[in-house]
Amino acid sequence: MDFESISNTATLNSWMSENNMQGYWAREERESHLKPYLWKWSTIRQGIMKAADVVPIEEAFRRNIGLRNPLNSPGMMTTVTMGIQCVLPGEVAPAHRHTASAFRFVVEGEPNAFVIADGEPMPMEEGDFLTNPHFTFHGHVNRGDKPVIWIDSLDVKLAHLGQEFREDYTDLEQAASKSIGHGLRTFGHAKPNWLKADTTPPPFRYPWAETSETLDMLKNSEVEPDPYDGYHLTYNHPITGGPTTATIAAELQLLPAGFKGRTYRRNSTIYYHVFRGEGTTIVNGERLSWSKGDFFFVPPWAECAHESAAGADAVLYSVTDWPAMKALGLYQEEKS
Repeated sequence: MDFESISNTATLNSWMSENNMQGYWAREERESHLKPYLWKWSTIRQGIMKAADVVPIEEAFRRNIGLRNPLNSPGMMTTVTMGIQCVLPGEVAPAHRHTASAFRFVVEGEPNAFVIADGEPMPMEEGDFLTNPHFTFHGHVNRGDKPVIWIDSLDVKLAHLGQEFREDYTDLEQAASKSIGHGLRTFGHAKPNWLKADTTPPPFRYPWAETSETLDMLKNSEVEPDPYDGYHLTYNHPITGGPTTATIAAELQLLPAGFKGRTYRRNSTIYYHVFRGEGTTIVNGERLSWSKGDFFFVPPWAECAHESAAGADAVLYSVTDWPAMKALGLYQEEKS
């Protein structure tokens, strides 16, 4: 096309397209691309146990089933990923490390199954929460007599903003060079000399027994539940006392029986897992009715309200990117 012959918007747009440019005025408006969605535990567990039956760990490297939202626009990814992993008795998932930080929340535990992370074997019992911060060597081994199933959550999209780094361990199974509970005992006023940076935590385990006790203490205190989130806890960074990592946070909330939360919206991405109880979450007017084991997704800036069934308390585990949003100065919330 002769550049001098361009005399209107249409021909200019065509010339720009030919030269790999686009005018602001010609950009296409996209629909809202992230939608709420609910996954049922009965279907997920059926899938992961069939995978354990037919997919050898040697072929899978990680026997993980990711949650895919069919309502999201093609190609759209969330900043947080969530999936379910299973390791059978006698199996070893090879050790490696990578840029992304990873969280583990144990759904079906086994006291003789471990995440071996930076040399520390961390038991995986039901309700335990374990962290593998950025570039931490980690592998999984099950020395028990029943399968162990847990939720994996990673900050993959955030970690991949720059170059991704990844390294396999020299052996199949990482050597256990520290005793169980090393991380818990080490942290007091002194910083361990094997930390990689002043604010980089080691792998850490938050036992369910301690978490449950904290939730019970809150419920039995004179403190009223938050009108939006009930009794709400964040798994704090063990050094700074801030969010779980600099990019994403893992949280728990107890909704008392019959709780009817007020509506709010936040511009953070959040995935939920129902650890206990039954209830409903209303997202942009859509009722997502959940029960124990289910997962659901709340998109950024969606109107959201939680309700628990009348019969018993509900406990929700969640992973969200609000730490990254706040660090970037982008976080917003609105409460009714």
